[in-house]
Amino acid sequence: MSHTPGPWRVTSGTGAFEVRDEAMPSVRICRVLRTDSDNYAANAAAIAALPMLLDAAKEMCAAFEQYDERTGKGMGRIAVAHNAVLAAIAKAEGK
Repeated sequence: MSHTPGPWRVTSGTGAFEVRDEAMPSVRICRVLRTDSDNYAANAAAIAALPMLLDAAKEMCAAFEQYDERTGKGMGRIAVAHNAVLAAIAKAEGK
């Protein structure tokens, strides 16, 4: 199973936030309905960050698998993956 490739972005629609494919804005991934709760905007941001979070997690796993603790070889890749994870978290948090 696979999902629509990212990146995704949040747009504001009537009564809802929509998560759309950045490359093809006509492709709507989902609608997050506005409710009495303040969480709908945060929920939309978290959903839109999913492809980025998944890619960052996969890269971090690959970096750790190739890291040699004895020699330190591969630490640079871990640092790059760490930055990707931080950027994905920031997107998920709407920053």
